[in-house]
Amino acid sequence: MINWQRGLAVPVLFTEKAGIQARTPRNSLLQDKYMLDLPFFLARTQGELANSLTLLGITAIETLTGLEVSTGVKKKRLLVRMFDWFIYHSIRLWRRDRDPNWLVAISQCHRVLAVLTGRSPMGCGLTVGGAGAPLTTEQWRFIRISLDWLGDYLARKKTESFLPLPQEEKLQELSQVWLAAQDLEGMAGGKVVADGQKQELDWSRIKIQPAGLYYDDRVCLIGPLARQKIQGYHHRGYLAAMLTELKVMLPKADKLLTELGQGKGEMGSRWPERCEGELQLFLETPAGPAGLQLRLERNKVAAARLFTPDLWLNSLWLEGQRQGILTETDIYALARDWGIPVSLTTGRRL
Repeated sequence: MINWQRGLAVPVLFTEKAGIQARTPRNSLLQDKYMLDLPFFLARTQGELANSLTLLGITAIETLTGLEVSTGVKKKRLLVRMFDWFIYHSIRLWRRDRDPNWLVAISQCHRVLAVLTGRSPMGCGLTVGGAGAPLTTEQWRFIRISLDWLGDYLARKKTESFLPLPQEEKLQELSQVWLAAQDLEGMAGGKVVADGQKQELDWSRIKIQPAGLYYDDRVCLIGPLARQKIQGYHHRGYLAAMLTELKVMLPKADKLLTELGQGKGEMGSRWPERCEGELQLFLETPAGPAGLQLRLERNKVAAARLFTPDLWLNSLWLEGQRQGILTETDIYALARDWGIPVSLTTGRRL
C-alpha cells in the first residue's frame, strides 16, 4: 500500500481508517500558518474550487475581526464567485454533450477572473488590489462582451439535453435525505432545509464519520440537486440543474457588472493587523458546501479542519449503496458525469 500522505495513490480497498488518513493532509497543511496566508493554503487543498476556498478563508478572517469591506468589493467578489461557478458547471456540461463552445465559455470565464482578481485565477489577493480595485473602462467592456457571449450561448442550450441518468433517478428514492443549502449570494452562515423551510445549522448536531457528514443521523446532500429541490425542480437531474443555475445567475451577474460600471458602491478595503478567536463557517461552492472550523491565536492558525464538498456528496452515494439503491457501477457513472471525486467512497480512482 502506498502512503496516503504522499497523495500518489489510493488503497485498493476502502477502510474507515484509510478514509480518515486521506483527509489528514488537508488539515495539517493549514496548521501553524500565518493568518493572512490562510486563503492561499485553503485554495491549494482543492484546486478546482480555489476561488471558493480563497473566499472562505478571507470571509473567516473578516468575520473574526469584524472587518466590514466596502460595497463595491462585495459586489466584485460576488461576480468572481459567479464566473467561478460558470467554469465548474461548464466543465460538467461539456462532458455530457461535447459541444466545443463550452470550452470557449470556460476560456472566457478564466480571462474574466484574471481581470477581476488581478491575477489568473488561482490568486488569493481578493481584498487588497484585485477585487479591491475599481474596474477600468477597458476591463468593464471586456467583461461585458464575455457576459453577452455567454448569454447568447446559454439561450440556445436546452435543459432537455441533459436528462437525468438512471442513477440520479434512483437517488430520488432516498426520501429521508436531509438537504443542507445556502443562498448563492450568502457569503457565510450554515443553513439546513427541512420541509422547504430554512433553519440555522446547529454544528452540535453534526456527526463526522468516515462516510461523510450527518445531521441528526441523516445524510447531508448539497449542490445543484439540493438547490433545485428547494425550488421544486428536483426531477430534472443534476446536470439540468447546473444549466438552470447558469441561466439564473446570468442576469444577476449582468446587474452586478452594470452597478460596478456606474460606480455604485465605494471600493477599497484593508487587512486586519491582528486576529484571534474561533469560528465555524460554511460557504456554498458549485460542488456543494465547504465547511471550516478555525481557531486563530497570535495571528496564526492554532487549529483548523476543512470539510470539502466531496465529503458531503460521497455520503449520499454510500447511503444509496447501503440501502441497495446504488451499485458501485452506479457510483462510478455518477462520478464521471458529475465530476465528483470517489476515491474516498470506493477506494479507487476513476
